[in-house]
Amino acid sequence: MIKPKIMRATNPQTGQVIEEVRWPNIFIYGLTESELNILNKSLPGKKVEITDVTGDASSIVEKVNFALVINTDNISEDELNFFEEFYKDFDGCTETIILTGENSAVKEKFMDVKSVYYKDDFTTEQNMKYDLLQAYQKTAKSDGYSEKLAMLIKILFSIRNNPYITTKELAEKIEKSDRTVQRYIETLRCAGEFIGYDRGKNGWYLMVDGKSVLMDEI
Repeated sequence: MIKPKIMRATNPQTGQVIEEVRWPNIFIYGLTESELNILNKSLPGKKVEITDVTGDASSIVEKVNFALVINTDNISEDELNFFEEFYKDFDGCTETIILTGENSAVKEKFMDVKSVYYKDDFTTEQNMKYDLLQAYQKTAKSDGYSEKLAMLIKILFSIRNNPYITTKELAEKIEKSDRTVQRYIETLRCAGEFIGYDRGKNGWYLMVDGKSVLMDEI
């Protein structure tokens, strides 16, 4: 099931919660009308956005995507090199590159990331739906790891900046259950952080003078 990312932030001055909904996104470059029709029929969900970056490859820095579909017959060498360098710069890139057109040699440019090549519309129609679904699932899994890391950091900063913060208060901050907070704290402990629990104050604190190991304060 395709789900949006809900990005929330709180204005520290006004307390206003700012929320942004981001749907999964696919970049396309130079697709023919028949390829675009196949793409629309192959989307892994109705709420997937398609961003056409034809003629302006640099615009990909503005949005996150899980797949890039390029017709290799309709792209300049400079634009292709830009895509190559952009994705190679990201270690552990999770995006899938889908190539169409007659220039199959281009696939070598994307050896460091997952890429597939469709030689004609028949091959495209037979495979695109599956490859897009695989691409989405791969990126969603990576996003899950990133979300957990973000929550670990948020919990650590909250304990450091608010000694004796309660489990309930931490749960409200990350919008998860008390039990999830406890699991994250145990993960931080396993990573080397000295986190204690004061039964009298019912709160968590950093045991070494309120300093963090992971933040290199000790």
